[in-house]
Amino acid sequence: MSQKYAKKNADKIKGQILMGSVLLRDNHSINKDGTTHFDYPVPTLTLGGTKDGLLRVSRMAESFYHQVDNIESAQAGMFPVFTLEGGSHMSFMSGTPPSAVLNSDLRAEVNEDQAHKILSGEMIKFIKEVVGQDFSSYSEASTQIVLKPLLDAMTLEGSYAMKPPCYASDLVNPVDDPTCLHGSPWNAKFTQSLMGGDFENKNIKVRNDDNFHRVQSVNPVHLPTVSTTCDKNVKTECFLDTITVSENHYEFLDKLDTGKYPISASEIKTKIKSRQAIQ
Repeated sequence: MSQKYAKKNADKIKGQILMGSVLLRDNHSINKDGTTHFDYPVPTLTLGGTKDGLLRVSRMAESFYHQVDNIESAQAGMFPVFTLEGGSHMSFMSGTPPSAVLNSDLRAEVNEDQAHKILSGEMIKFIKEVVGQDFSSYSEASTQIVLKPLLDAMTLEGSYAMKPPCYASDLVNPVDDPTCLHGSPWNAKFTQSLMGGDFENKNIKVRNDDNFHRVQSVNPVHLPTVSTTCDKNVKTECFLDTITVSENHYEFLDKLDTGKYPISASEIKTKIKSRQAIQ
C-alpha cells in the first residue's frame, strides 16, 4: 500500500524506507541489455533480516540482485538493500509482537537495542543520500557477503525470479539473449553426466547444454538428444554433446509476492537421456 501511494505521489515524497518488506516484482522489468529497470521514481531503502520469519532472507537476495547487482546504470544507488545478520521481523519494533509476528517470526540473534542502532544508522545514511541527491556512496558490502550464498544458489538454479526463461520454439534456446535464461546451470553441469555414469575411458566426457522449456509442450515436443559419439578406445579428450530440457516449478503462493513463501524451485522438471543411451 505504501509503495502504491508513494509512486502515485512521487512529486511529494523524497524517499521511502521499507522494513521487513521489499519493492514488489511488478515495479521492475528487464532491459534489452539484460539489466533491471524500475518503473518507480521514489528512492527506496530496503531493510531485512536473516532471521525474519515473515519476509524470507531469500526474497531479500532477489531484491539485492535486481536493485543492486543487476540495476541499470542510470538508477544505480537509488534502491539500496541492507540485510541485518541475525535480525528478525521483530527487530524493527518494540513491545508486544502482533499475533502474525508471534506465530511466524524466528528468534533474533541480535538484541533489540543493537538492531535498532544498526538499522537507524542505515536509515541515516540513506536519508543523507536522498537529501544530497547523491546515491553513489551507500555501501552494501556487508549485505553482499551475507546474501552471496543465496545469490549463488539462485544463479545455479536458473531462478525465474532473476530473469524469465527463454522458452523458445527451437530445442536450443538463444545463447546471446540477455533478457531471458537459456537453461539451468545446475542441470547443465550435473544431471546428464550423473545419469550417464562413468566411462572406463576417462578421455570421454559429457558436455551438456540445458534448455528451459515447458516440459508438457507437445507442439513442438522438446526432447533430450545426444549429438556426437566417441570411440571407446579414443586416446584424446572426446565430448559427448548432449541437450537436456528443464522447467523450474515454484510455490504457487509465491505469486502473491509477500516474501513469506519459498522463492526457490521446489522441483526442476528435467528430460535427460538414459544411462543406456549415453553408454
